[in-house]
Amino acid sequence: MNPPYATLDEVWRQRQAWASVSRAGKKSQNSARYWALLAGLIGSALASSVPHATALGKEGPAIVGLLATLVLAVAGYLGRTLVTADRESQWTRARILSEALKRECWRCAMSVTPYDGEDAGEVLRRTASDFAANMTLDRAPIPPLDPDRMAESSATNSPDGAPRPKSAKDYLRERALEQAAYYEKTAAVHQKKLRFISRLSFIVGLSALVFGVLGTHFAGLLALVPILTMAAAAIAAWIQTQRLAPTIELYQQTAAQLALQAAAWRDTEVHREKMSPAHRAAALAELVTACEGIMSRENNSWQAEWMDEEKVAAAIASVQGIASGKPPESPSNA
Repeated sequence: MNPPYATLDEVWRQRQAWASVSRAGKKSQNSARYWALLAGLIGSALASSVPHATALGKEGPAIVGLLATLVLAVAGYLGRTLVTADRESQWTRARILSEALKRECWRCAMSVTPYDGEDAGEVLRRTASDFAANMTLDRAPIPPLDPDRMAESSATNSPDGAPRPKSAKDYLRERALEQAAYYEKTAAVHQKKLRFISRLSFIVGLSALVFGVLGTHFAGLLALVPILTMAAAAIAAWIQTQRLAPTIELYQQTAAQLALQAAAWRDTEVHREKMSPAHRAAALAELVTACEGIMSRENNSWQAEWMDEEKVAAAIASVQGIASGKPPESPSNA
């Protein structure tokens, strides 16, 4: 029995739309955090420079103080209006929905339970509708239907790139191992970024300490201490918002588990050749169920990390604190 290709393509089209919303929302939030932190840091630096602005003339301190007030006001506004729990929730929910729809599409394309009957299309449509309803997202980015494109759906063609696997080999190559490669590549990029930011944070913090000590002999260096302290806090806040460390661990574990599943399937190829068609089909269903289960657990763990109210609140408070010129007392690098 062939999968319900028209329904599969439509659900996949919706999945792509939500993935686009997630990517755009994440990019927007990262940009908002960056500018809020940068403006807060600049404003704090200007505020710390007020006592030394006499070098600019009699009005120097007043001008620098005014600039500091304006920049911190803008930074605070950015932090309060753009870096919020609701905006964070919107893109993370869109990501969760996209990944859930992607999983169901692949299960349907491989005709595994509950998509192994004549009602597979109905089940997929109902599941997709339920997922979207439960996410409570406040915007529907699905582009208008194109009847001509929908008419192109067939067993060999998907206008929007929905899966068309014909065998276990196709599934492993196009789904499981491709996803594992993505996890490994992303984890490596995150590791490189985390190492760089951590080293930068260490250097800035150490500089603040050294300048504080030397400031007892060179008074001019003391003016840099609060600026460097604020910079260290801003870097720590950025690390906190990115969830790099837990994401690296999660992605590495998931990639390893998927690779092991693929290896186990290859190792048992000779044994499967001796099976009846029904048993081979059951083995394939077990493979798909196992791999999709691994990716589902990754999505659930990712959701738990990014939707944790305390962590979200702490990350937002860190950014908003820097933006207002008041860094948290004990910034976390978690």
